[in-house]
Amino acid sequence: MKKVFEILNQMTKNGELENYAIGGAIGAVFYVEPFSTQDIDVFVMMNAEATGLVTTIPGWRYLKELGYKETRGC
Repeated sequence: MKKVFEILNQMTKNGELENYAIGGAIGAVFYVEPFSTQDIDVFVMMNAEATGLVTTIPGWRYLKELGYKETRGC
């Protein structure tokens, strides 16, 4: 989990992300008794084109260049 936050902070520092927020179970840990979870929900601001469609996901290309791969489902 520490590595995820290191990467997110580096992405913000490098201008890949404007900012981010943590949600889900990890976000709830700040308010409830700690428990085990296997994922981190990250929310980022996404710029939309004039049509209102989101055409790029912030940081996506950056992560791919670092060797991270997309996975679907659990």
